[in-house]
Amino acid sequence: MHFLRRSDAPALLLADGAQRLWDFFRTPQGDLPAWLTPQLQAVYLAHWQQSLATACHYYSASPLAPPRDDDQGIHQLQLPDALLHTAVPTHILWGQQDKALLPELLNGLEQWVPHLSLTYAPDASHWLVHERPDLVIRQLHQILSQSLPKRELSSLDSTSQNTDFTLDY
Repeated sequence: MHFLRRSDAPALLLADGAQRLWDFFRTPQGDLPAWLTPQLQAVYLAHWQQSLATACHYYSASPLAPPRDDDQGIHQLQLPDALLHTAVPTHILWGQQDKALLPELLNGLEQWVPHLSLTYAPDASHWLVHERPDLVIRQLHQILSQSLPKRELSSLDSTSQNTDFTLDY
């Protein structure tokens, strides 16, 4: 995260055809995953070229950053409770093979998100939406079916026929 806060991070990440970014996707064997097709790579690259600087600005503007030996300021950071608390029911899908977002980030989260539920995907990583689209779709459908009024749910079911995925699982 500290790298993403650097002013030169977007340029460095996009250099050499975004090689540094593609490296985040690589398997332990050094290969790009099968789901990352050339067509999807082109979509990612186009989005990165348009918006990577904005994403990096988000990280650099945030007062939240992992502590470093020379900077322990995060431990003195005081944020108002109202800023951290949400009463909105929140469901997290967590890829347990994620190398960027470690499971320790969940510790104590229920203090700030009292209506929290979790689904763990032991075989998925940071790219869970690509690795386990079946799980993502199923979880979204389940959550929406529990929270939407029946008339909106029937609308959702009818429009699902016009999508590139099925909801009949």
